[in-house]
Amino acid sequence: MANTAAQRLVERWIRENFLQGKFHQTFQERQVPLIWGGSFNFDAVSDDSKIAANISTSKARTRKKREGAGKFHKILADTFYLHNAHGLERRILIFTEQDMYDEFARRRQIGRFPQEPEIELILIDDIPHELRNGLEKSRDAASLEVTVEKPMKVEQL
Repeated sequence: MANTAAQRLVERWIRENFLQGKFHQTFQERQVPLIWGGSFNFDAVSDDSKIAANISTSKARTRKKREGAGKFHKILADTFYLHNAHGLERRILIFTEQDMYDEFARRRQIGRFPQEPEIELILIDDIPHELRNGLEKSRDAASLEVTVEKPMKVEQL
């Protein structure tokens, strides 16, 4: 199973640096009630519970340059919960990768994603170098986990 420590460090950096600086309050990972009951755990919720964000550290394409459909579905699911969270004044999707941000900006432009101010899109591309390197290494390791090796032919055995 993939090690998500690098992603968690980036999320923490975003909460403690970017979001705190932008909104002048602290943010924590925590649950917010949903309009139909139940709750959802968001990556960042402000202390006053009026702002919630989910953070994507994913690239839009896989290592083999294929469209990351599973990654897109995860972001769409996050958007569904953001949209249906109770009591929020601001709902934000944060991206650390330009290509993923561009993909959702494109979807918004063609009417396939909610407009602002319903869901705000933010790109954070000034993540510290050591955290960015950790993300890349983590992605490489995760990619190797899911890479299927071709079966050997009988002649090779």
